[in-house]
Amino acid sequence: MRKQALLFTGLIALLTVPAFAANPADAPRQALITFADAAHAGDVKAMNDTLYIAPANKDQVATLVAMYQATAQLRQAMLAKFGDEATRAGWAGVDAALDTRKKALANAEVKIDGDHAVLTIATPSGDDNKLPREITCVKVGESWKIDAASIFALNEPKANESIARLKKMTELFNNVAKDVGNGNLGTMQAAQRALAEGAKATLDNPASTTHSATRP
Repeated sequence: MRKQALLFTGLIALLTVPAFAANPADAPRQALITFADAAHAGDVKAMNDTLYIAPANKDQVATLVAMYQATAQLRQAMLAKFGDEATRAGWAGVDAALDTRKKALANAEVKIDGDHAVLTIATPSGDDNKLPREITCVKVGESWKIDAASIFALNEPKANESIARLKKMTELFNNVAKDVGNGNLGTMQAAQRALAEGAKATLDNPASTTHSATRP
């Protein structure tokens, strides 16, 4: 009986030690990894759940989150419609880039000061979707959330100008994804051309209206 009691006590100790030994830096890192997965999937709720959004930034963040959603939906539409052709053109390549980025996030240096944490991230070589080198997280209750102003660089001088362009790009991506899905853009070349022309128009005049890729 004594041996069984000692064994039981030992098992309890083994089960409870990890909870006390967990690295405090892991939670802010995991918040960033969760956001990366959610952004890749275009999951609006999951993205918002990882973010700390100041009231003044609510509309800006909504635009940026919608851009991630539109990007994911466009990628899915291209791969579903054009299969291997879209894969060869690089539409599936973001999966590998995501894995590389998540490894960088998992290795981020974390400095915690009370309810704030600053993560220093080494951007992976060849990663075109660069994150800021430093990202701030805020502890809300028992959860760490990413400061949206930090990860999206909302305090930069030209942030609003960039967001205006991204809003038009979101509209473009949604239109092209719709036209790919309904067959109005029947080839990958046509879809790529619609994207290129729409992107050029947006960059030349971000205030212009982005029409559907197939105009009457």
